[in-house]
Amino acid sequence: MAPSMKKTSFTKSAIKASEEAQNQQFKEEIVDHIEEEDDPTVEMSDESLLSTDQKAAKITQIYLQNFRGVWLAVSLWVIVNVFNNNLEVARSKNPQKDNSFNKIVNSEDLHPDLKGAVLRRWVSAAIVWQEMGNAGIDTEKMEYSHFREIAKIPTLK
Repeated sequence: MAPSMKKTSFTKSAIKASEEAQNQQFKEEIVDHIEEEDDPTVEMSDESLLSTDQKAAKITQIYLQNFRGVWLAVSLWVIVNVFNNNLEVARSKNPQKDNSFNKIVNSEDLHPDLKGAVLRRWVSAAIVWQEMGNAGIDTEKMEYSHFREIAKIPTLK
């Protein structure tokens, strides 16, 4: 298979997986919303009447709701497929460790929004998410920014 065909198929499958994760999350949120209502009829408000600030807040809300699915899906894929699900290796800052992740984050084939420190921060936040889940800590109401801040705390040894 030609290299360009391989890149295209990976990109299409990555986009499809991301869209499926977002669609699943959206479906679950709609079901949760309907289940919370006494009457399953959902009234839609005319959001075109919102102020500019309210529209900006709504856009931010939608972005943040969908962002969790994207950063987490990408990061977990990296943890499993690059670091073989080894959180210690993924977390390590040892310059002697396998540098394939460095090659990935600097690859021309990686989407520009994910290059450099962005993907590294996503993965470190996902490690925290996974460790908290493994410890039985409820992370349902936590967002990327929470995991990112926790990831900055030095580990006690």
